[in-house]
Amino acid sequence: MNEEDLQNILSLAAAAPGGVAVNASFLIGHRLGGLKGSAAAAIGAIVPTCLIVISLFLLYNHFSDSEKVNAALRGIGWGIVALILYTVIRLGRPSIKDKLTLAIAIASLTLLFLHTNPIWLLIGGAAAGVLATHRKNRCVVHSSQTSQSKAGGDSSYMYFI
Repeated sequence: MNEEDLQNILSLAAAAPGGVAVNASFLIGHRLGGLKGSAAAAIGAIVPTCLIVISLFLLYNHFSDSEKVNAALRGIGWGIVALILYTVIRLGRPSIKDKLTLAIAIASLTLLFLHTNPIWLLIGGAAAGVLATHRKNRCVVHSSQTSQSKAGGDSSYMYFI
């Protein structure tokens, strides 16, 4: 599995309902091991997480009155923000391949800050990608038809390639 495959799986996992990590593990498990792999990956992602959350709840419930614990939790919050930003940059940089994907990224970030529902960003990004591909293919077919007609050849087969 290469980096582009992982990006595609993460995009699909983020678009599907539920937790991204569980969805991604399910998809990666399916890709690597079929149905058994997806079941094992999903269980492997869900069970440890549940055990950790239950343990942390019990610890927090016991130490929630501590001023030091509350200060540590505030500090951890900024660490989490830094990790999320690092992940966005690491995954986002390879996603920007041309001016169109850069424009989609900038528009999406702008709309997110304007509190636009993320589903509209997914729909808009998909529509922009489809329209750009259609336009690009139309230009390629047109230019190949023009060059074929100048050469006197039949370009009808180009619609099937």
